[in-house]
Amino acid sequence: MQAEIIKTQAEELSKTSDEADIRAQVERGSTLLIVVALTSFLMTWTYLLHWWVGDNWASPMLWDSQQMLYGLGATMAAASLAFAEYHLYQFPVITTLFYVARIVVFASLLVTETANTLNREDERVHHQSQNSAVFKAVVESIGTTSAATAAAASSASPETLAAAAEKAKHQAALSTCGGTKSCNAARSGVAQAQAKLDASAAVQASGGAVAAAQITALANKANDLAYDERNFSGITKVMSNIFGTSPLTTALILSLLFISSLQLAFIALGRTVAIARAALPRAKSVASLRTGTQNATQHANPDTQIAATDNEVAALNTIWNEIDAGRITQISVRNDGQIAQTLKDKGYGSTNAERKELVDFVVDALRRESVLIGNPGWVDGADNGRRPQYIINPDRKIKYNHKK
Repeated sequence: MQAEIIKTQAEELSKTSDEADIRAQVERGSTLLIVVALTSFLMTWTYLLHWWVGDNWASPMLWDSQQMLYGLGATMAAASLAFAEYHLYQFPVITTLFYVARIVVFASLLVTETANTLNREDERVHHQSQNSAVFKAVVESIGTTSAATAAAASSASPETLAAAAEKAKHQAALSTCGGTKSCNAARSGVAQAQAKLDASAAVQASGGAVAAAQITALANKANDLAYDERNFSGITKVMSNIFGTSPLTTALILSLLFISSLQLAFIALGRTVAIARAALPRAKSVASLRTGTQNATQHANPDTQIAATDNEVAALNTIWNEIDAGRITQISVRNDGQIAQTLKDKGYGSTNAERKELVDFVVDALRRESVLIGNPGWVDGADNGRRPQYIINPDRKIKYNHKK
């Protein structure tokens, strides 16, 4: 179906544009498709390298043997997709397998290029978040608090030192006391000093718990700031607010829309190139016929021109010759018409479908040369055999003069 549509559009293009314009369309479109394929290769390649090789994908000199193998596979996969994109997008779908291949390529490019676009946005948010002044200040506060806590834990307060000295003094007195009264006093002093030590330890522990809580809070804040959704692009935040989705989900949707739009535009570009490429031989044949570059003599035998000229031009010369000779008097595009039967007898085309293409080309070219004119009695949908769309122009230019 698509091949027939492209063929019809190519015929229309060959009627409205000359060979130079059509050739320029093919060249511009093909060049742009090459640029598109190279861009797709780079986007797919970088994504696959990042996915398969790992974080050091951009440093091939640091790869091990396994990473090299994955890197080679990523390169081959990306190149294959780009090659398929370039060729499949500019040729009409002719078989089911061809159609499936185009869908597979489209889906693969859509996934990889969308993922690559989303990864770049994700990395940009990470980079801006972790390089913000607020994030750096929080990280610095964590370090300062940790250092102060460690210093406090490693050094004793003056109260603790005094209580320890008092406890040691009473313990020494207890070891040398000779009477009950003096020993009781020493024991009481040890107990009081120990109470002071316990109180100091409790204060120090409480301070450590507070510091630990502060460090935990700062760490949680740093974790939140390390990926701050406020650093997404403006359009992502706006669309996220409109649709009520998370910024990351919105970024995914926008990436899908952007890449799918590009791919559809590339398919349309490929279709334009396919139409222009199909129209080029027809425009070239008609232009060559008009300038006489492919017809050195007017009385050349049509049967001998097939090997020397384009098949369509040779068929056109044959039918023109038969009309001038009076052997073709009715113009019909049907398979049983005089034009199709003449082409069959002369060996043009191996099937009715091939001859039908030649008949369409010949009728169109003869109409351009005013050999054929519109039939006033023609009605759309009527029997083409009895009331054809075109009739032979009685005032036509005689190309092959058969008068003796």
